Amino acid sequence: MALSIPDSPDFGPLHRSLLKSKAWVIFLAFLSVPALWFVFRAQLVGCERYFLLATGVLAAAGYLLAALYALRKFIHRTPFAHEFAMRVPGTSLDQAEIELGVLRREISEGKHSNRGAIVRAANAIAKKNGVHKVIALRVVADDDEPGGFGVQTLPRNPLGKTARWFETHFFLGLACPILVLFHGQGSLDSTMAIALNTLAVIVTVTGLFGLMLWLKTPTILTRLESDLSTEEAFVLSRSLQRQLNTRVGENAAARSAVESFVARKQATRDRAETTRQDLEQAGFAAADAQDVTVLAAQLVSVKATLSRLDRVRRRLTTWKYVHIPPAVLLMALVAIHIVSVFWY
Repeated sequence: MALSIPDSPDFGPLHRSLLKSKAWVIFLAFLSVPALWFVFRAQLVGCERYFLLATGVLAAAGYLLAALYALRKFIHRTPFAHEFAMRVPGTSLDQAEIELGVLRREISEGKHSNRGAIVRAANAIAKKNGVHKVIALRVVADDDEPGGFGVQTLPRNPLGKTARWFETHFFLGLACPILVLFHGQGSLDSTMAIALNTLAVIVTVTGLFGLMLWLKTPTILTRLESDLSTEEAFVLSRSLQRQLNTRVGENAAARSAVESFVARKQATRDRAETTRQDLEQAGFAAADAQDVTVLAAQLVSVKATLSRLDRVRRRLTTWKYVHIPPAVLLMALVAIHIVSVFWY
């Protein structure tokens, strides 16, 4: 299946968030050293060593901070993630929401008019029900709300939102290769210089390519899922499988015929007819055999859709295999470079 990418995709909220991100400050801060050097290089003659040291330290720190984004995503998938330590029973959340609803009603009735008192009451409810580590409560002045105040419930993010981590990763990924270029002054006179510059370029280019794919992925998947989304296909496949299991029951011959049909990648007319005949031979009435064959054919079709969507999703993430290994190697060479500079 050919994978075509739209010429003019809607980059959506992620694209706008990058443009409005505060991580621009990090990008500009990291590039301030080479920028100042370029402006005042005539007055800084003899300070080349300090410039190399500053750009080297900034580049190494930048790559380390950028790598923390990957570490954050990895930890998020493990039992060591802070979210697992913050789990609370659903009943506690429900009870807290009920009591917060009572507080909101009292505010609308004018029983609470002091913002500080409302904040203390809301926090007391959260703490009493043991949900204060999971949700954050914010009391805001709102003229549209009865009583003039609204109590908002927000999720807590002790380690920060993943989106903010990504924005920092992105801008550091842009700034660090520039620092590497200034640090090495574009020199390719040693194996280490060639390796560092080459890997920096590879990591940056593959990262930008991955970003473009990520921005375009929703558009691609929306077009592919126009008839049936991945989630709908998954639920439908489970439903069809349950129906087949119920209709076939304990009939071993019928189960074998259905399983053989469902294992196929395509539900051809000849194969469907063969399955229908096998079901009749297994003791099914003609109408029942036809119904079961139709269900099996539908399951084959839905599984084919799931397989196709899964292949596309995997293709859209293959860029990571040419981004992450060079990035790891780059970090290792940076560490070796730092040790060799100070050791020798």
